[in-house]
Amino acid sequence: MIVPVNTYIASVIGITENGGIPIFVEPDKYYNVDDRQIETAITNKIILAVHLYGQAANMSEIKDIADRHNLLLVEDCAQSHGSKFDGQLTGTFGNIGCFSFFSTKNLGTFGDAGAIITGNQEMANRVRMLRNYGSKIKYHKEIECVNSRLDEMQAAL
Repeated sequence: MIVPVNTYIASVIGITENGGIPIFVEPDKYYNVDDRQIETAITNKIILAVHLYGQAANMSEIKDIADRHNLLLVEDCAQSHGSKFDGQLTGTFGNIGCFSFFSTKNLGTFGDAGAIITGNQEMANRVRMLRNYGSKIKYHKEIECVNSRLDEMQAAL
């Protein structure tokens, strides 16, 4: 997975925990992945665009590269809640957008929380299973995973 070299370790752990190998790309002048270096780093099927410090990565170029090479595009929007690129919200360019609500983020909670957005129903169903013991139906585990749902207190905030 292509990932900016200056991302937080959580991005890299997410890659390695799933059997992937991070392919690091240097940042641009805004500290986001330098889209001019992505094509030379393509060795797999995924690009992780991390939007840092409220600045959106150059999503028109990154999306164009992903489309031309038939790559999945994942957006890490932990620091870009409400940010836009060319009038479009971050998290809506790629196949999936990942948001963190950890207390140090732009939009935080009193604990640890997050959200994932996607327009792909298959991905949405998979994420729902991953956050709920691997189940579509209560007590019927289909895949190995954990319980990662928000409690009512966090969800209400």
